[in-house]
Formats: sequence, C-alpha cells, structure tokens
Amino acid sequence: MEYRFNIAPFPALAKKYPGQARAAIDETLNHIAMRMEKEVKERTPAGVGGAAGLRGSIFGQVFKYGKKQGAVVATHQPYGEPVEYGSKPHFPPVGPLELWVRRKLGVDKDEARSVAFAIAFKISRHGTRGAFMFTQAFRDNDHWINREMGKIPERITRRLH
Repeated sequence: MEYRFNIAPFPALAKKYPGQARAAIDETLNHIAMRMEKEVKERTPAGVGGAAGLRGSIFGQVFKYGKKQGAVVATHQPYGEPVEYGSKPHFPPVGPLELWVRRKLGVDKDEARSVAFAIAFKISRHGTRGAFMFTQAFRDNDHWINREMGKIPERITRRLH
C-alpha cells in the first residue's frame, strides 16, 4: 500500500522556509512511521519466533531521496509477503513447519513431523489465508495519516516562532 502526498497545498511556506518545511515533514513522517509500525505489529500473527519473528522484523523508517522525503513500514523477512497476502496452494518445506508445530502448538518431538506433514498437505491443497496486517493497519489509520499530513503547515509556522 502506498500513500503519496505533495506539498502543493503550502508551496509558499515551503519555498520561503525550506529548512523548516523539511524538518516539519520529517517530524510528521517519523510520527506516522512509528505509529504505523506499532499498528502493523499489533496485527501481525506471532509465529515460532514470537515477538522476535516476523513481528520483531517490522520496522518504520523515514528516508530522503534527493529532495523527496518518505517513510516506509516494512519487513525484510521473505515470508512477510505470504503472511500478508496469503499464498496459493503449494507444498511448503516441512522442517520449518515441524519447528512451528513443536513451539506454537506444543506437540512433542515424536508427533511433530506427522502433524507438520498434515499441515503441509492442507497448504498444498488450499494455500494459506492472508493476515493483511499492513493493509488493515493502513486502512484503519487512513484518516489519521491524512490529518497528520494536513498539520504540516501548522508545524512549519510553529517552528518559526
């Protein structure tokens, strides 16, 4: 999901006070990124790693690219996308599932492999359902994000006094 904002509503302020404008935009983006990181993490299923797994890998960060500023809330974990959107039917690797079965479901070592195979067969027939933790977090906070972005002119003028 992507949001794009243009500072066109307040070009005179941004042109006259570029340093304050960049600082106000940076402050706003940081505020949004930190809140959205928290919102996404709250919606992320806890797996084998618990808080240190997928949930712990989610980060919010402000970046600058030339004259543009932006923020991202993401994960570097390769399984983040299938958790977000779900997956088509496929036969997943059994090893990680076996570990998940033991830790998450509390199944003992002797039975874990057969339970993991049963789950893998189900995934091979039906795929997985998405958690939509990023999508839902941004959808639930859309109005708040827009309101925060609308406060940028006020933040610029506040920095002038």
